[in-house]
Amino acid sequence: MEEKKPEINQIPDPFQIAIEHCKKCEKHHKLAATSFRWGYFLSQFAAVVFSGITPILILMDNMPKSIQAIPPAIASISAGLSVYNWRLSSVRSQRAATLLENERLNFELRISSCYNQSLADEIALENFRKNVMQVQNQVLDEWEKVVIKEAEKADIS
Repeated sequence: MEEKKPEINQIPDPFQIAIEHCKKCEKHHKLAATSFRWGYFLSQFAAVVFSGITPILILMDNMPKSIQAIPPAIASISAGLSVYNWRLSSVRSQRAATLLENERLNFELRISSCYNQSLADEIALENFRKNVMQVQNQVLDEWEKVVIKEAEKADIS
């Protein structure tokens, strides 16, 4: 059997392009969710550990003051990082990834009213594109609300 070689000027399959774009967005949101989750865990861990070490270091008379100051400084910075809402951001990103994955599966299996097999391929593809963009826009809208809310808090202070 001869292997079929793609032609140089071959027109890309719009279905594959749409699915690959959706997978790329899913991957981005999953990576963001993992990063936010790690940010939360590490900042909380550092705050607890370095807060706990501080009293022990203070009791050590032979320890230089500059060394004694490092753990409380790290604990303070770590606790201050909680303003980034790591957990909320992780949940938001994971939710977006899940919505996109569900949308892609519905499209690939041609289930749900948006992708029903009785619909023309072009209509199902357009519905898929719109739904993926809607999820992406929802994520941006949520971030925009957070930024506006924080800006309003800063103006009040």
